[in-house]
Amino acid sequence: MMRMMRKMFKRIVSIVMALLVILGTAGYGGSAFAEETQEQADSASATFSNEYIYLDSSGMTLGNVDWTNSNAKVCIRFTDAAGGDPKTGDCKNGIWKFQVSNLNHGNSKFYFTYINGTGDKDWNQIKGNNYYRTAESTLTVDKARGSVVVQNGTTTMDNHNVYTIAVKQSYADSKLSFVDMTGKLTGVKAQFSYDENFSKEELKEVELDDNGTVTVPADNGKNMYWYMKFIDSNGTQLTEPIKIEDALAKGGILYYGTVQTDNESSVKYVWSKDKKNSSAPTIAKLYFDRTEFPTDQKDSIQVKIGNGDYQNVNEDPKDFTILSYDLNGKTLSSDTIIEVRKDKITYRFYPNGNRSFVTIDSEGNAGLSIYRNNPSGTYTVYFDATLSELSYAGDTADNSLPKPNENVWCFAWNDQGDSFKNIVLERDSEKKGSVYKTDLDAMYDHIVFYSSANGNGDTTLTVQNMRAGFKTTSNYTMNLTIPWNLYNNPCFYADSSDDSIYSNVRRSGYWDEVGTVRNAEGKTKDGNGARTDAEIVDIPKGTLTRESDMLYVNTTLYDYYSDYELNGYNRDKYSRTDLSANKGNLHFIYQPFRQFDQALSSYYKQYSASSPIYWGNFQNYNGSPYSDIEERLKLYGSDDWSKFIYDNNSMWGRNSTKYTNSNTSPAGELKNLGVEDGHNATQGLVSDTLSDNNLMIETTSGTVKAPYFDESFLTGNNSKNTVLGKVYKGVTFPFVKEKKTSKSDHDAKGTVEYWTFDSAKSTKNGNLELQQSEADGYFLNPTKNAVYGQTADAGFPDTNGPGKSGRNYFPFNNTDQSGKAATLNYGFGQKFDLKFRLTSDGTVTTSENEKVPIEFDFSGDDDVWVFIDGKLVLDVGGGHGKVSGKINFKDKKATVSSVKKNDASSGGITQNVVNSFENVKEITDDYFNKEHTLTMFYMERGLWESNMKITFNFPDENEFQVEKNVDTTDVAEDFKECFDNVSAFPFTILNQATHYGEKVATGGQKIDNKPFNNTFKDNTIANVGKNKFEYLETCKDDSGNGTEKSDVVHWKAESSDDGTYKHLRWGIIYPSSGNGSEFNATYPIGTSTTNHYKYLQFSLYDGDVNETPALNNMYVELEDSNGTKIGGFLSAGNTYNSQNLKKGKWNTITIDLDKLSKTTTSFDYSKIVNIKFDYNLSRDMYLDDFTFIPSTEVTQRTGFVTKQNDIPDYGSVESGTLMYPLNAVYTVSSGTSESTSTINLLGADGTFTLANGETATFADQFRRGSYIALSEDVDTEVFEPSCTLYENGQEVKNTVQSKSETVMQFEPVALPTQVGQAIKDGRQEIYVRGTDSDGKEQSNSGYKETGWAKKYGTISSNADRDETNTIVFRSFTDPDSSTIATKLKVKYTNKVKTGTIKIAKEGAYSSDTAENLNGEYQIKVTFTNIAGMALENGDDKDKYTYTYKLKLGDSKEITGIPAGTEYTISEILPDDDSSLNDIAIVQPTYDGNDSKYTATKVKDSSGNWVIHGKIKAGSTAKNTVFTFQNTKKPVINLTVKKKWVDKNGNTFTKIPDSVTVKLQRRVKSATEWEDVKVTDSEGKETTVITLKPDNQNTANSWKYVFKNLDRYPDYTTSLKNPYEYRVVEVVKEGEKYKELETGDYFNDCFKVQSYNNGTNVSVDSSETSTKVDETYTITNVYSPKTNIKITKVDASDENVKLNDVEFKLEKLKLGENGNYVVDGTFSIRQQTTSGTEKISGTGKDTPLGIAEFTDLPDGRYRLTETKAKEGYSLLKDPITIIIDRTGTTSVDNENYTFGTDDDTKNTISLKISNRMKFLLPKTGGYGAMLFILCGMALATLGCLIFFLITLRKEVQYSRLKRQRRNAIGK
Repeated sequence: MMRMMRKMFKRIVSIVMALLVILGTAGYGGSAFAEETQEQADSASATFSNEYIYLDSSGMTLGNVDWTNSNAKVCIRFTDAAGGDPKTGDCKNGIWKFQVSNLNHGNSKFYFTYINGTGDKDWNQIKGNNYYRTAESTLTVDKARGSVVVQNGTTTMDNHNVYTIAVKQSYADSKLSFVDMTGKLTGVKAQFSYDENFSKEELKEVELDDNGTVTVPADNGKNMYWYMKFIDSNGTQLTEPIKIEDALAKGGILYYGTVQTDNESSVKYVWSKDKKNSSAPTIAKLYFDRTEFPTDQKDSIQVKIGNGDYQNVNEDPKDFTILSYDLNGKTLSSDTIIEVRKDKITYRFYPNGNRSFVTIDSEGNAGLSIYRNNPSGTYTVYFDATLSELSYAGDTADNSLPKPNENVWCFAWNDQGDSFKNIVLERDSEKKGSVYKTDLDAMYDHIVFYSSANGNGDTTLTVQNMRAGFKTTSNYTMNLTIPWNLYNNPCFYADSSDDSIYSNVRRSGYWDEVGTVRNAEGKTKDGNGARTDAEIVDIPKGTLTRESDMLYVNTTLYDYYSDYELNGYNRDKYSRTDLSANKGNLHFIYQPFRQFDQALSSYYKQYSASSPIYWGNFQNYNGSPYSDIEERLKLYGSDDWSKFIYDNNSMWGRNSTKYTNSNTSPAGELKNLGVEDGHNATQGLVSDTLSDNNLMIETTSGTVKAPYFDESFLTGNNSKNTVLGKVYKGVTFPFVKEKKTSKSDHDAKGTVEYWTFDSAKSTKNGNLELQQSEADGYFLNPTKNAVYGQTADAGFPDTNGPGKSGRNYFPFNNTDQSGKAATLNYGFGQKFDLKFRLTSDGTVTTSENEKVPIEFDFSGDDDVWVFIDGKLVLDVGGGHGKVSGKINFKDKKATVSSVKKNDASSGGITQNVVNSFENVKEITDDYFNKEHTLTMFYMERGLWESNMKITFNFPDENEFQVEKNVDTTDVAEDFKECFDNVSAFPFTILNQATHYGEKVATGGQKIDNKPFNNTFKDNTIANVGKNKFEYLETCKDDSGNGTEKSDVVHWKAESSDDGTYKHLRWGIIYPSSGNGSEFNATYPIGTSTTNHYKYLQFSLYDGDVNETPALNNMYVELEDSNGTKIGGFLSAGNTYNSQNLKKGKWNTITIDLDKLSKTTTSFDYSKIVNIKFDYNLSRDMYLDDFTFIPSTEVTQRTGFVTKQNDIPDYGSVESGTLMYPLNAVYTVSSGTSESTSTINLLGADGTFTLANGETATFADQFRRGSYIALSEDVDTEVFEPSCTLYENGQEVKNTVQSKSETVMQFEPVALPTQVGQAIKDGRQEIYVRGTDSDGKEQSNSGYKETGWAKKYGTISSNADRDETNTIVFRSFTDPDSSTIATKLKVKYTNKVKTGTIKIAKEGAYSSDTAENLNGEYQIKVTFTNIAGMALENGDDKDKYTYTYKLKLGDSKEITGIPAGTEYTISEILPDDDSSLNDIAIVQPTYDGNDSKYTATKVKDSSGNWVIHGKIKAGSTAKNTVFTFQNTKKPVINLTVKKKWVDKNGNTFTKIPDSVTVKLQRRVKSATEWEDVKVTDSEGKETTVITLKPDNQNTANSWKYVFKNLDRYPDYTTSLKNPYEYRVVEVVKEGEKYKELETGDYFNDCFKVQSYNNGTNVSVDSSETSTKVDETYTITNVYSPKTNIKITKVDASDENVKLNDVEFKLEKLKLGENGNYVVDGTFSIRQQTTSGTEKISGTGKDTPLGIAEFTDLPDGRYRLTETKAKEGYSLLKDPITIIIDRTGTTSVDNENYTFGTDDDTKNTISLKISNRMKFLLPKTGGYGAMLFILCGMALATLGCLIFFLITLRKEVQYSRLKRQRRNAIGK
């Protein structure tokens, strides 16, 4: 027993210990294991960090000093610091790492020492021992960051040995590519090695991706991959090992097979940049260099284009001395490989734009250059003097090119021989700028351009002294080499004069095609000794480290190029930096922007600008005054000197005069006026209103864009035709938070937090430098290296020191240029856009609980203009010193510290100028509610300093943001735009409050939705044409139990359409108030403006439950009472959250009315008269609830920070679960600085939609500590989703601190990025009870303990309630803070999956070869429903239609197609008499849900094969191929025409809507006809076709074409027995179709008169044409069958109907004697009246008394009553009826008019009445029967009675005739 207890006790102890270990691991993150794992990870880290420099100490053990010992004190030192400023490193596995990212030595070189001391003792030890230090590096710290330094030898310093070092840079993640030009290789791989030995233990083998690209593998933490080579699938080496550095330097792409022998014994390759020219080739011929390809070898030279065949070259017909190859009919694109085979050697190369001359270079590779064939023997060369011609007279010796009043000359010569040309150039007035040209008599090798006034030029120039080199001034160019092989029209773009004119050296420049925009950046400069800089402004690489307590905004920087930079030179290298040495002449530093200023001047002059401003220092004192050079620049506006200097120099007033030699004390200087000299703004320089967020300037005729903030102007659209600067967009700018007192209310106590940037301070965002990285783009990064300006004080000191401005703002510079005006960038602009919202009174609360105004403050130089909502509020313009300005949003006013008076008589200044914007309605309407935009323009445009300080205290908000980003890396360029500006990505958000009680969300919406029509009753709907548009009481969809809607409208068109005939298919909806009324879809905003409802929303259900309704098939149009219309096909671009429509369900469509196309801009939303609907397909569409939805307005905010208990809980406190945030307000904005925000309100389903690049911002909508569940509804078959979590712009990488009192990390999660559609942080909010500082209870009844959020809709009894896919809305860096605003963002990135299809062309039969199928075939490919989301523009249905031209054997791969995109592929009818026989499909077998990707092949209505399919992600050109197989088999195109005639053969116009026909055929010798299957307009296979009129809708416009019908059963075996074709009309009887013979009736009006005049269609073999067109005509004659319908009634009561009355109908014809006789060919018909109906309410039957004679042809008829009803008299006389349906129909000589409905249009209706017998119904009237009987009884009365009776008979007979007529009814 004890033994068992001991064993059990041991087990319990073991279990407890195991649990403790597990808990310990969980609690401490498994630190023991993690430490070991991390050490392993460090030794195999992905890459070397950019924050460190590494030293590989391998081999550094000489002199008994072991640098590999990790216990040593090895340090890095810097050459720019005394003692080297040593920093000790850490060592692991012999690799030392030194952090350098936080130091101030970025531009310093470095070295290493064995010990780290700085004292004399330590230095003596270093200097006095061997191998205690290294030599200096060759690279700077910044350039060596992230690299490994190795020792590469030894040298001596201070008589002791030291190590020399070299930097090994890591190439990890670099891309290399392999292009197989042979097309024969498979399975190519890349091998990487640390050295050239490629030993197995060091080898890394990597496969190429589908694009032939390979990524250099990550380093292993000690060694870097430096070498690589390519091998094939068998491991055979294809290329020699090469340094990765060299491969990248050569371009990074290896072209394999550039030259190859026929037996493949030798295959050459070349490393290069991309050889494919970005522009399509424009050549029609290839010409061959006579030297390499002589004409006598033409039979051995062949050319192959792409996948074509080799063909011979020929002597060129225009020049028999050269070989050429005609490209006419060849398909040539930029990626087509051209092969030239000569002497068993194949050369391969790509087309290159307009180059057509095939040459072989010195390395044996073939390529293309410019071909020139000048019969005139002249060769034109051009010279662009746009920049070089500017005179520098008044500044220095004027050596411009040309000089004023001189000509441009050139001297040209060759490398060999003595021939030359010295000739003058003439001005080419057709070219932009100043361009000269001349014709040379030969293609000279070299040329010099120069200026000369001599009529013979410079006659001292000779070939000999040109070759030897000669010295002269800058009015000569250097010796240049003319690149005839590169350009058709070579033009030399000469440099500006700075600084060649100052250095007195010959001028350089570069060559390019004439007329191109001048841009010297990166160009190779021509001339002996010419310098070439890679970048005008070198933006260094850096790392953007975002801090959680800083604000990052986007800004745009505009860099304006100085004259020196326009030459392609980096201003860092400007040589004239010593201003003291040039004190006598400082024009070079005062006016470095002369070319830029002249371009501005031309722009100002063109538009008559009111206040032209320029760059530079416009000196008006002695000492290089501007007046020295004024006449040379001739800037627009300078003729009005006082206005010019007023606008461009803050030291001078409006009344200034000009400094000249005769006026050395000019008037108007602004000195000693109470402010520091020159610190005065000039107002009124720009327009007070932005246009499309562009800064505008005033002109005499309105406003135009300010050119200095116009990217188009800066990048070439200017008078200089020159790139004058560069624009950097999306630059990240940091603001730091500081506590400050209010500037607007100096008496207020306490401080307020301001976002601040101050260039003068060394704060966390001080010393900003523009840097860049691949991850973050451009950003202004804080550094520790201050940049100072330079002053004009004695000795030109910098701005550092007492009484000076201190640190300056030069974002394009670093410390190397600090204090050097000549190298500092004084020409730049900047633009900010800030979004903000005000509190309810425009104030915020200080730390002392006092209210102070919300404000924006600026201080600095030069120009600053601040706009609010597009209106100028703060005007601090002018090239001034430091001026301050502030905007007080409470009082709606702006103040500028000092402003120059615009007073030409007295000048002067005004201090503290106030501008009120209280009455600017663009700003103040809805002032405290709406979101405002602050736009600030800042410029630096003159010496000597550059200062900027910005502070603002806009209210802070807790923000939760969702950003949408679509990664279109793999998407083809044409499709990328589809993913922009389309609200196509839906998100769902839920929230559960964990603190405080219930609070209802109202969202502040003030405007209700406004129904347009949701009943569709009375006269509120109408249809157009033959479509159906009808009211239904109810309609239930097919979802689950079915959603039923009442009062809906049903639409269906007869057939499908492409939108062409939508005007004939409309369903029209009028306002619910009825047709003719107007609907007002506007509402007031503020007190003086109105806005229209933003959205139109309606419900739609597609009755075809197997199909999903498509937006791009819907067309909606609105019309106002003026006839103005807005409308268009719907798409993701003009709808909101409507992309993922569901089949079989009611869907909600929301249209953004602002995105519908308009016929004009004046649509009147207050007078809408109708809404029209059309759908392209013939579907049962059900519509309901047409309602207008407003944009949302937000409730007023009441304080600086919203109290947490005032934020809604959205019902989560009551439910205890996550809830949809109904009425939560959010804004949507794009990522551009110019974007505006739209305000939206969440609906009951918690969904919102974002476009690519958009961000949804929920400001103060979720309580701190609440749970947020966010997910994206995205098709994972189309996108690969991931999401990244940010806090204040910084990726969240760390979980919560363990000591947090508010939140706990319950489970580890991967941060910042997670794959999938939902984000989670693994945190749980800690349950808290008790009151907060405001006395509010923090707990609530919905969250009672620490745990997960609960799933929506669950109750406490549910077992699985926890929802772990949530994040806690709390800070990660400081979760317990209740004062710092929480700003979290989730960035969703959807990488678009793509697929590829391949189309190919081949013959259908073996006989279909290139000889008879030699045409160029056009394959049309149309893409729709892009990405399965209808992302294309709905109105432009052909935008993504492409036509590819293929020859037999050609193919085309279409890559980068977004997955889910639908495609249609067809062939345009060839013009070579061939026809498309079939399309062969190669595609994987797709099952189940993937079956939708299976392409289908159908015939269209014209009989042509068409492919329909959908792109599957990952489909390739190998597994998705559509091969169009053409043939020249004999075919026939049969056009069926339909004629409608009357019995006289005349065209009859009252015709049916359609008829149904069949196409049939038989072999000519056969007797039986067989139906031919065809394809209808819906793309469905059928044997019957509906024949309709075309859009002319006339009786003669009916036709249909059956295309490409086989003429023979098998044309390859016999042409003797062709098919016969016929077309027959059919009518449907039950489920079958009856064929109509000639004479059969099609309906009751028309019969078939003839089929093609009795002839079937066949074409005998004697017809040689491949295609034959025949016509088949069907004629229908109007010969309606008429009915006679008789209703027999009692004459005394017509309500009494008489059954059992018999009638006889006879047809009459004209007899020989002219009388009508019975027509014996017509069978006499008998009918008896009959029929009964129930009497309402009694159930008794009553007779109908109806007899009917049917289907009567035209003719004369006699109707006789042969038997009367018992007790009634017979109708005495018959009725004569004449039927003439093409003339007049009559009854007893009275015309009869037929009705229009189906019951009366072919029926003659007669009502015939009878009298009872005792009333003598002889003729149906009153008689004298009683008197006749009495007369007979009294026969004895004899003759007297007989006479009386005879007389009475005659009278009565007349009466009877009248009554008979009255008894016959119509």
